[in-house]
Amino acid sequence: MPKTDEKTWERVETVNSHTNLAYTKPEEKKRTFHLLKPKPIVKKQLSPAQTKYRETLTKLSGLSKVNVLDINGNVVSEMHVKDMPACLKNIPENGTSLVFDGVITQRMLDELSNTNIKTVVGIKKGSIPKQPASLNILTKAELE
Repeated sequence: MPKTDEKTWERVETVNSHTNLAYTKPEEKKRTFHLLKPKPIVKKQLSPAQTKYRETLTKLSGLSKVNVLDINGNVVSEMHVKDMPACLKNIPENGTSLVFDGVITQRMLDELSNTNIKTVVGIKKGSIPKQPASLNILTKAELE
């Protein structure tokens, strides 16, 4: 009868009643589990201008309105989103930011690249294959 290594095999208490044979099995390895610590939530530090954009976007939420802001964050012009394509060419000279309750599109950015607007803030971005280098685009998610 061949010898078995007693360190790696142990006798099983149960015997198969049909064959009267005892079974052996290898020792089980101990498993070690490590608990993952949750990552701390770090709030983004927003600039004063970004804070103003977030406040304006919150006020416009659900109203389908567009606000044109000057460099100090004051509202220069207000229009309805459905009138925006026609009004993009008539934006006041002192308007530097456009905040609205809607999706930022490529067509809108193409129109705004010829104006004094430097920052566009919207709910989310649509498909924008060519972003003008002169425009800074911010979404609601980036301001939270």
